[in-house]
Amino acid sequence: MAWPKLAVAALVLIAPFAALTGKRMRAVRRSSAGASTMKSDLAGELQDPFLKISLGVRIAVFFGIVLLMSAKPELWQSIAIVVGSVVLGILLSLVAWRRTGPLPARGELQG
Repeated sequence: MAWPKLAVAALVLIAPFAALTGKRMRAVRRSSAGASTMKSDLAGELQDPFLKISLGVRIAVFFGIVLLMSAKPELWQSIAIVVGSVVLGILLSLVAWRRTGPLPARGELQG
């Protein structure tokens, strides 16, 4: 019964990503609170690839934990599921980030 231990470890793996993302999002909220228009530095903060990667990894690890709970695999399969979900989350986030690219400038939307 190794899967419960790895599911808890995967939950602990989510925590640092959530903490770092929370710090960055608080900074974005602070800088946008006083701004009436979108500044270029605010747009840069919103386009931070770490935010997308963090979200992708956390979602993939969550689904990996669900798979661990439903399949109840042995130790090595559990390790493979957790590692695979982290890698899959990173890869899918990078692919999505490349597809969307940076946000267009404000003038490009109107013109």
